[in-house]
Amino acid sequence: MATQRKDFSEKEIDAVWEKAAKQPNNNPDVFRKDYAGAWIRREDYGKRNKPYGWEIDHLKPLTKDGTHDLDNLYPVHWRNNESKGDDYPRWKTVLSSEENKNVESEKRWKVDE
Repeated sequence: MATQRKDFSEKEIDAVWEKAAKQPNNNPDVFRKDYAGAWIRREDYGKRNKPYGWEIDHLKPLTKDGTHDLDNLYPVHWRNNESKGDDYPRWKTVLSSEENKNVESEKRWKVDE
C-alpha cells in the first residue's frame, strides 16, 4: 500500500492546477474551480486558513490502492478534500459556488469501477 505524500514538486502542483476548470472573465493563472465548482486560487495551494485554499486530492485514495500518478490527482478546495476523506468510490463535497463566491452546497459523487 502506498503512503500519503505531501511533498509534491512545483511541476506536479502546476500539472494538477491545469486540471482545474478555467472560468470566463477570470485570469486562469490566478483563479479556477475544482470539480465541485468551488473557487480556488493558485497561490493558496496548501493553505487551509484561506477561503480559496486548495489541495491535491487522490481521487482513488492511497489507502484503497490509489497512486500518485497524475491521472489520479485533482485540485480540490481544502474543504471538499476534507469532506471526501478516504471515501471511494462514493463521496461527498460540501462547497461549490454562486457567481464569484463559494457557498455551502453538498454534492454526492460516485465512480463506476
